[in-house]
Amino acid sequence: MVDNLDKKLDGVLERLHYIELVIRNLKDREGTLITDVEEIDERLFREIANYEMLTEELKRDFLMLLMEDAERMVASCIGNINNFDKISGEFSRMEKLLDFIGDHEDEDVRKSRELQKLALEAKRRLKDIRENMNNEVEKKQKEKKEYERVQDIHRKMK
Repeated sequence: MVDNLDKKLDGVLERLHYIELVIRNLKDREGTLITDVEEIDERLFREIANYEMLTEELKRDFLMLLMEDAERMVASCIGNINNFDKISGEFSRMEKLLDFIGDHEDEDVRKSRELQKLALEAKRRLKDIRENMNNEVEKKQKEKKEYERVQDIHRKMK
């Protein structure tokens, strides 16, 4: 499990480094469209998603390691009952940690749902903005065509 854990940690660090580079580019984007900033594309969001998935795997691995430690502590306590108070305290700390993780995951799910709603709303707004742009461009093209037609008529009259 440790080798696998090392690989996962390396993967998290690689993604963090990439995301850091993109964030630095974002900080320097003054006056630039966000889509023109280098590396701001689908890959960024894929990397963020991969980072999130890897951290979720790390959390699972951590929980498994925590349970392995709990099993070892039980064996230690049974082998030496003088460790009971110390190990009971460790179990209390583990319990608090598990409560925190559960609460954090609930919050994470809530934030993910908010982001899903925001992305859906942004997609709707983008569609509306695009339709408005298309309508305005079509209107301008018609005006241009009409202007050129009138200019052509005036030239023919001369």
